[in-house]
Amino acid sequence: MKAINLYLLCQVGPVDTFADYARILTREKYLKGVRENEQASLHALVEDLRAVRLPYEAFGGFFFSFNIDHIGKEFDLLKIKADRSRILNVELKSEMTGEARIRHQLVQNRYYLGHITKNVDSFTYVSSDRKVYRLNEADELCTSSIAELQAALADAEGWLDEKIEDLFAAEDYLISPIATPRKFVEGMYFLTQQQETYKNQIMKLLAERDDRPLFLGLKGSPGTGKTLMMYDMARDLAARSRVIIVHCGQLTEAHLWLKERGWDIRPVSRVGRSELLEADIVLVDESQRLRQDQFALIRDTVEEREGFCLFAYDPRQVLLYSEMERDISGQIDELTEITYRLSEKIRANKELSSFLRVLLESRIGPDDYSYRNIDVVFAASPDEGNIIRKAFISRGYRFINFTSEGRGSTSFDRYGGEMNTHKVIGQEFTDVVMILDNTFYYDEEGILKARAHPNPDYIYEQLLYQGVTRTRERLGLIVVENFELFRHVTSLIRDRYA
Repeated sequence: MKAINLYLLCQVGPVDTFADYARILTREKYLKGVRENEQASLHALVEDLRAVRLPYEAFGGFFFSFNIDHIGKEFDLLKIKADRSRILNVELKSEMTGEARIRHQLVQNRYYLGHITKNVDSFTYVSSDRKVYRLNEADELCTSSIAELQAALADAEGWLDEKIEDLFAAEDYLISPIATPRKFVEGMYFLTQQQETYKNQIMKLLAERDDRPLFLGLKGSPGTGKTLMMYDMARDLAARSRVIIVHCGQLTEAHLWLKERGWDIRPVSRVGRSELLEADIVLVDESQRLRQDQFALIRDTVEEREGFCLFAYDPRQVLLYSEMERDISGQIDELTEITYRLSEKIRANKELSSFLRVLLESRIGPDDYSYRNIDVVFAASPDEGNIIRKAFISRGYRFINFTSEGRGSTSFDRYGGEMNTHKVIGQEFTDVVMILDNTFYYDEEGILKARAHPNPDYIYEQLLYQGVTRTRERLGLIVVENFELFRHVTSLIRDRYA
């Protein structure tokens, strides 16, 4: 994205032409649609700043309607010093929405910008009554003025002119209780508006609940923040209730770190009736992987205890044929009074999500992305594949291998690696690399298929999906020996690199 001059942008009248002009100036094809009230607010701001004689040059250097793809976080107006010493953020409102909401937005914005610099000037302009509000250094909302905003804009030199996207790496602001437990415990995160809404609704149901069991569901695809929302609720509920978190997978170092600090987190294999009867609140993560007896135990014990249980799950994240057949997700749907569906992605960016769609089902055709964060490389032999794999690891990528489980050797065993597709359940990494070989192929309809796994219960396609959806930023695919597969995958992105 390129920075623009707001005075130039506001020379255009009709909203459709205004939106097209904004895309031309910003060089941003996927700039979100500009609503009429947003355009009117910007025009009013520019008029007020001109009235106090803000120079033409000071209207420049603004990034307009910038969006962080990973989390869907949008900023109306941003100016960033090229040396990262200062940021100016101005939010536009067509009418007053309440000081509490204005403050919350500015505090949240300051948090997401804080990894660049702590020197963030934060303003909100309300066009209906031409008022300006400012967030002070203590994160308190204060009444401001156009004159004060003009003074903040007076410095017209040294502002960043392009490539604001390069300042926002996923690891800087995507906080997870599993990937970044220390930052999570320190409260260095925000929930999305959708997560906040669902959380408030669930808390209200809990407060109004009579002495009866209550089952709720939290459904979402990878990257929608099911685990973050569940752990955030656990933090609040633990102050007045006995909370147990049941993880349907292997506990990671982060789980153990949290346990050492008082969190009651248990692998489902070590949860019995007595532990469940002691808990007021039962939170089950990766619930789609429950065995039938485990699901029945949790259901029956919560009913007996007249407690509360929240299942977090993704129906597509199953790795075994047996998991598909027992359809725990469907059973959860039938059991729960309400199922909340998270739809806002907070981990995978749009470009990565687009590539994963066309990788798994190439007939749908690629979106208009350059796929800069996708590397697809060819290795002529397994030995060459290992050399390339180690090169990716040296660059910080996490190698995820396919689970073998000792039911006969697989072609992937030779690559080793401490992480396999079962060990990474519920985890996420900034960069991920995986290996594909002659096990995988595209059928006549362009669907990615795989040959049978030595363990007849395992599904290679699902193992691949589990692995590639663990990444937040970049994905590397090493195609070994299978040149036809390599040619097919690269044809999906050929000539799309900028």
